[in-house]
Amino acid sequence: MRRTIARRPEHRVLWVATDGAQAVEFCAAQPPDVVLMDLIMPRFDGVEATRRIMASRNPCAILVVTSSVGANAWRVYEAMGAGALDAVDTPTLGGGPDADANHPLLTKIDQIGRLLEKPVAPRPRVGTPGRDCVVPLVAIGASAGGPTALATVLGKLPAEFGAGIAVIQHVDKAFAAGMAEWLNGQTVLTVRVAAEGDRPRAGEVLLAATNDHMHVLPGGTFGYTPEPAGTPYRPSVDVFFHSVVEHWRGSAIGVLLTGMGRDGAIGLKAMRAKGYHTIAQDAATSAVYGMPKAAAALDAARVILPLGRIADELITLMPDDPDGPDETKPIPAADAALEAARALLRTPAAADVPVMVLLVDDQAIVAEAIRQALAGEDRIDFHYCARSDEAMIAAIQTRPTVILQDLVMPGTDGLTLVRDYRANPVLRDVPIIVLSTKEEPVIKSAAFAAGANDYLVKLPDRIELLARIRYHSRSFVNLLQRDEAYRALRQSQQQLLEANLELRRLTNSDGLTGLANRRYLDEYLSAEWRRGAREGTTLSFLMIDVDNFKLYNDTYGHVAGDEALKRIGSTVEACLGRPGDLAARFGGEEFAVVLPGNSAEGLKQLAEKIRSAIEALQVPHMHSSTGGYVTVSIGGAVVTPMHDVPTTTLIEAADLALYQAKHEGKNRAVIGEGAGAARGL
Repeated sequence: MRRTIARRPEHRVLWVATDGAQAVEFCAAQPPDVVLMDLIMPRFDGVEATRRIMASRNPCAILVVTSSVGANAWRVYEAMGAGALDAVDTPTLGGGPDADANHPLLTKIDQIGRLLEKPVAPRPRVGTPGRDCVVPLVAIGASAGGPTALATVLGKLPAEFGAGIAVIQHVDKAFAAGMAEWLNGQTVLTVRVAAEGDRPRAGEVLLAATNDHMHVLPGGTFGYTPEPAGTPYRPSVDVFFHSVVEHWRGSAIGVLLTGMGRDGAIGLKAMRAKGYHTIAQDAATSAVYGMPKAAAALDAARVILPLGRIADELITLMPDDPDGPDETKPIPAADAALEAARALLRTPAAADVPVMVLLVDDQAIVAEAIRQALAGEDRIDFHYCARSDEAMIAAIQTRPTVILQDLVMPGTDGLTLVRDYRANPVLRDVPIIVLSTKEEPVIKSAAFAAGANDYLVKLPDRIELLARIRYHSRSFVNLLQRDEAYRALRQSQQQLLEANLELRRLTNSDGLTGLANRRYLDEYLSAEWRRGAREGTTLSFLMIDVDNFKLYNDTYGHVAGDEALKRIGSTVEACLGRPGDLAARFGGEEFAVVLPGNSAEGLKQLAEKIRSAIEALQVPHMHSSTGGYVTVSIGGAVVTPMHDVPTTTLIEAADLALYQAKHEGKNRAVIGEGAGAARGL
């Protein structure tokens, strides 16, 4: 490594530590810019050394250097979870000067060096409008300490999580696939490497996986680009966050986790400026408080949370709506979730659960000796099986918390039984202590390979036997309780998610027709107005009024009037064919439709389609001035929004056209031109 580092005159070796403890001491006394950390060392290994250095007053950038990154993949991810930035294979002696000069070690050191310098914000690219995206997007950026932080966040999300997730983790291309596989084991979500053209899907995590930058393309798909070339790290969190701002047309949440440097802070600020919800990890739970600290300094994060609460924020995120439904009223799903949480508090501790011991041994004298050793011990139940062919049935019926298995038995031998236990879904996690007559390393190795948890030479000392039985039993019960708590937590999270979705629906919906209510209509119209002004696209609006509706209520009653409004609302919504079109109840017997990007001709056709569809319902109206059925009059307008013009101009133009439709005899549609003149169909 010295020879390779010497190829860069600007690099200098400050000191060399021969073990993990010495590395921690040297970092405290003489902090370097970069630590090259081996994984396997005396006293304590590289993972523990990394953890202690990153928790000290002088945390340093750490690059794991090991003989084979691929062979030590799990140790590498553990080190990265403790705060290491990256990993690389150790240089070999036979490579020659050219190989030294081009070794990935130097490339990694250069990348970390640029990361420690003041970054240059990526220049936003000019974007083009994309089509509406189907699911919300959660964009997560992380660096040093990221794998463990990601496992914590993703591990708490339910399988039915309703958003797609994109992860930009500072990791080399060579390790991305392995990291995706590792994260798959930490969460019920699907984690995979993102490919060119992928589109976010609910419940799926896409991990950036090349040495280029992942970004959102117009239309909502993901791609990779080498530009901008001058960013300190690849893939860049800032580049991805900026692409979300430019091209993502759905709702989005930005999350910045632990990491060294400032990558992602500027992009998170841009996301917040656009109105997206943004989250940063707090200092106390960050392995390296660099990236989230920079975000906090820029006021880029709407909320700063401990790592353990970020997933809860993603699940339960709700808009602050004082005009929405009364949230103090009990919701069944929320009550069930609360009860599930209370049930966890009632779970007995492992020490309070009885120990169930099953001994499988053909020698009655051994069984009697162990029975006497356990006799009189509090909360230990002893069960004995003398036949190997009955062992599986006895274990399933007894449900032991620990199995004592003799190694040599008539019929089926002990190792085969151990494998059978491990293959059975009821018994696969039950601790197994193998009993043998001699201390034989080869036999020990075979027992552990078959799935045993422990090995004892019989007859063991009574105190040691009791200690091992209690230890393994307690670990098993803790595992069962953890799994049960995990299932209950998943269930409560899902119930809370459903409750939140119901609250959101109630907040945005009209109670009678089920269409969007006036509050949501105003919000949606304002958002589309801003988008139209930004992109130079048109925005259309229809105002629909039921003809002679007061006479209808006076004749048929208000209950019948409500039923008529429901049928009219459903018919209006059924006439819309594009995802971005919105039907809403404007108030009373009036309805409204917002249509982004529609033309005047298209608006005329849609208005006539709605008018004729409602007339075709043939809802009886004996006192209508337009015939024997319920009819509607429609006014519409098409404008190109401008930033300095209020949205009310569009509503006023449509209302003026509606007035003309009424004046001309009702049961017709009129589309206005601009904010003034109007002409009939």
